[in-house]
Amino acid sequence: MASRLDAFVKSIIFPRPKIATYDTSTHPNKLVHIPLVDPHRHVENGAFTYGYLLANPKATHVLLYAHPNAVDIGMAYKELRYVSKEASISVLLFEYSGYGLTHTPITEASIHQDTLSAYLFLRRYFGVPSNRVILCGRSLGASPAAFLAAFLPPQQRPCLLILQCPFTALSECINEFSQNAVSIANFLGYNWFRTIDIITDVSCPVVLHHGTNDTTVRIDHSYTLQRARDTAAKPCVTYLYREDGKGHNNLSSATLVRILRERVVTEALLPLLLPHTKLFLANAPVYARLFCDDSGMGFATLSDAVASWLAKLSLHICAPPLDQLYVLLTASVCAFTMECARAWQIYCALIRKNLCGDAAHERCTKDVFLHRCLACWGSPLAVHVAVERVQSTKEVRCFGFATCRDAMLDAPAMYPAKSPEALLTVLEIGVTPGLLSCMKRCLNTAPDMLEEHAMPCFVQQDTVSAVQLECERSVAFLTEDDKQRLCALLKDMDAGFSDNLSSKAYERLRRSPSTSPQMSAESFEELKEWLRPWTSTRGTDMHALAQEVPWDDYLLRSRSVARQHVLNESMSWEECCQAMEESDVVSKIYTLFQEMSAQYLRPTFHPHPTASVEPASTLFKLPTVRDLDVALREINCGSAPGVDEGRIASQGGATGPSDTAECSRLRTVKGARTSPDLRLARFLPELMRRLHADYPLVPARQTPRLLPSSATVGAAGMRRGKGEELGRRCARSDGRTLRCRRPR
Repeated sequence: MASRLDAFVKSIIFPRPKIATYDTSTHPNKLVHIPLVDPHRHVENGAFTYGYLLANPKATHVLLYAHPNAVDIGMAYKELRYVSKEASISVLLFEYSGYGLTHTPITEASIHQDTLSAYLFLRRYFGVPSNRVILCGRSLGASPAAFLAAFLPPQQRPCLLILQCPFTALSECINEFSQNAVSIANFLGYNWFRTIDIITDVSCPVVLHHGTNDTTVRIDHSYTLQRARDTAAKPCVTYLYREDGKGHNNLSSATLVRILRERVVTEALLPLLLPHTKLFLANAPVYARLFCDDSGMGFATLSDAVASWLAKLSLHICAPPLDQLYVLLTASVCAFTMECARAWQIYCALIRKNLCGDAAHERCTKDVFLHRCLACWGSPLAVHVAVERVQSTKEVRCFGFATCRDAMLDAPAMYPAKSPEALLTVLEIGVTPGLLSCMKRCLNTAPDMLEEHAMPCFVQQDTVSAVQLECERSVAFLTEDDKQRLCALLKDMDAGFSDNLSSKAYERLRRSPSTSPQMSAESFEELKEWLRPWTSTRGTDMHALAQEVPWDDYLLRSRSVARQHVLNESMSWEECCQAMEESDVVSKIYTLFQEMSAQYLRPTFHPHPTASVEPASTLFKLPTVRDLDVALREINCGSAPGVDEGRIASQGGATGPSDTAECSRLRTVKGARTSPDLRLARFLPELMRRLHADYPLVPARQTPRLLPSSATVGAAGMRRGKGEELGRRCARSDGRTLRCRRPR
């Protein structure tokens, strides 16, 4: 029953078009990928949303626009294009997760996350100064825009906040239609978007834009917000623009243009030049270009598709600024995955043939099998060189395509069969979990290929589109240093060898095959013995030596050993086990290469697996339970050194069961058992002062989520929300909740 009520309330709060009104082809060169960030740590978490970036060459500011509910960015595009042109301003119109082309659950937190992510996207990837950003939200979008402006630190204050048809709180807006709906929403915990609680914390000027005939969100909400700012303890600049005769859905775009002209100072400011916008574009699908003939029919075999690539594609598309590299990567990944599908079917056939033994027990998963293929064959997202033929043919493998390194960018896109010799990796773009999932999907949809002489071209259109999406994002969100390294390698391959390869691998590359050490003479047992210290339980102790290890050379040597046993249908089960055991060793060395080598280029949204997690140093930095208890202990006992130690411990990111134990231990103050709610009420003024000094990014009038969402904390004290006792629950930074006793 509760789940049905939950779905009912969400359908009221977040009505959205059932079908997206746009796709990647609707407005060419306008739709961009926006990486989502963790709201606490501000690191990209691998998820994405979309946005329309309307760049105006004359613009001195960027308008970050949060659209209302019941629409997506495709429906708001025309209006914002008009505003961009008439006001000479650039616009980023971002999508909420769950709307349009995205398909994730929608909550208040997800919309706040989308707004923060869009803001950081402008700041990080386009270098837009905070005083050149204008936040604007309409109806539902007004609340997340206001929350973002309230929580931004003073040094990152936006130029202006524009709220169109804003409401004071979602419950107050629903209350005007149905008291029962409010009761249901409050019962399920949907007392969301309380703009009235934070509107006085917005330090930048605020414009309220409302229609006098708005029956959905009455203009009284804007009057209440204006009155709250006018009577605040600190000065607040607020402007009210009323549109006579206008309702909720027909506010004039011309009025928004007038607001921008009147309230944004542009004199003596140079225009903003947004760099590298092409890299972040969501491009039109390339399935027909890669896997269909001129009549639109799909190719029957992979060899037919490869012949088409040779005629249609050229390696110059991977030249700087890398904005077309995704086409080459999509083709290479799809071809590579089809080869993996055939190898997987051979492996499964060997298991079925030997099912009576240990075959079923020792079977590896598809994820593990794909990782071993990447390790043994070489990733399709990498630049490789065949060491044994580098002097005679000057051949390199550029993202799976064979070419001569002296004239690489002028060569046609020739995709060869699998290399018979081991490949040395020069630079490799990381395979993200999303791309690995697409490759696994291809394995799941593969037809039976064991009886086929030619590889069928079976990859499906939706799979190709998903691969294309991942390839676009992987290239776009490489760091600037990694992009420059990749461009330099593609421009001058010989110089790139010396700049990127380890000294041992480079020396092996320079020698002639007759004088180079024979890698095939190396035994499998020797590699296992070398690998053992790195994979043992104490392997992390050796990570300090990682920079000195030639990972590319060890990976090359392990690939050479693994080439001695290649999966085929005629091999015995013992030979199959030997091949899988060798591939497991190569896979472990490849994992170390991914984690330790600078030749592995990791996109920013695909964090390093061994990277330490630190709290964000910018927006929304909230103290943990340990910070609060240590601060209370300092106030009560005067232990100044303890606060520093507690803060250092909290910045290490440790939150877990130890926090609960620490919280319990510190509840005894001067020998007296005191409820956390009473301690908080007793020491709140001093606690807020100290926390605001230690965490200057938390607004002085807003507690760090210690109270229920319907309670508001003021500068002089606090007041209770409707029907709720103070401090019923204490929110933790890790998302869990400490249940606290009700004060007596």
